[in-house]
Amino acid sequence: MLKDEIHKIIRGTGRIAVKGLITNAKTYLRNAITTKQDVENKKQTKRDEEKILKQFATENNLWINSLGTRFEGGYEQDVYFTEETNYVIKANTGVFYQTWTDYLNNLILHNLFFPTTNYELIGFNNSDNEFKCVVKQSVVIADDIIDTIELKQFLENIGFVNKKYNDYYYPELNIILEDLHDANVLIYKDVPYFIDTVFYLKDYNGN
Repeated sequence: MLKDEIHKIIRGTGRIAVKGLITNAKTYLRNAITTKQDVENKKQTKRDEEKILKQFATENNLWINSLGTRFEGGYEQDVYFTEETNYVIKANTGVFYQTWTDYLNNLILHNLFFPTTNYELIGFNNSDNEFKCVVKQSVVIADDIIDTIELKQFLENIGFVNKKYNDYYYPELNIILEDLHDANVLIYKDVPYFIDTVFYLKDYNGN
């Protein structure tokens, strides 16, 4: 079933290989959590996962101290320009997610559904004592404003159902997609580009 295959991809065991630092970080988290749970027999918290990812960053020299020129900031992340003019850097606090595993799952799901605005995890930042995942994403210059009716039709064509306002649900896959307002979906040459998404796997334990 497609649902099972999506969940296997999230776990890193699917037929479609999802390679890169996102998967490496998830594997490191999963292995560390499994080992620790065997000893302590308790559910890991986001703070526990943060400590593990900090260790992962240190072991693999993945700390990024200079993020570039800050362009804008929001509730969940700050956006920076760098010398690579085709990309922006986003430092995300993971505030929308109960665990860092959930955030990494969000990146994987975004890349599966919207590969034209693929997220690339490049490292981590801990400025101002706030841990962040740092991702790189292509710049999209909009030439029009998103039409909510057209967006709804586009998403329905690929299996999503509008629940309310800017929130969608994919019944077959138990996937929730939220926060699709006009600042997070840009139009260029009549094509929608999803630059900031919030995916959740409903009733999924994240392992």
